[in-house]
Amino acid sequence: MKKVLFVHHGSIAGGAPLSLLYTALGVKDKGYIPEVALVSPSKELHQLYNKHGIKTYEIPYVPIFIVWSNYCPSWFSVRGLRDIVSTVIKWKVSQNKFVEFLRNKNFYLVHLNSVS
Repeated sequence: MKKVLFVHHGSIAGGAPLSLLYTALGVKDKGYIPEVALVSPSKELHQLYNKHGIKTYEIPYVPIFIVWSNYCPSWFSVRGLRDIVSTVIKWKVSQNKFVEFLRNKNFYLVHLNSVS
């Protein structure tokens, strides 16, 4: 069977975790094996997916640069510049770790769920 990895960027709050769960269950119904990688892991997220038989992984080394309507600091603010610099500094190490993770798990398809 072919494995599909869903990468979830956020917390348990909001609709994204449930939307991803329903999509993963739909993929499961079609004969694929859904698995979820958590950028911001928590006990609640693991439980949400695991209770439906979906394996979870933790990938907290993936940096997140948030550009949402409710959180979008100015590019030139101290906070905005700090976030940009932090993401750039972590990028190469994160990229290498994530590529290694993907190679070791041999996924058929990877769905980033707004993580870029």
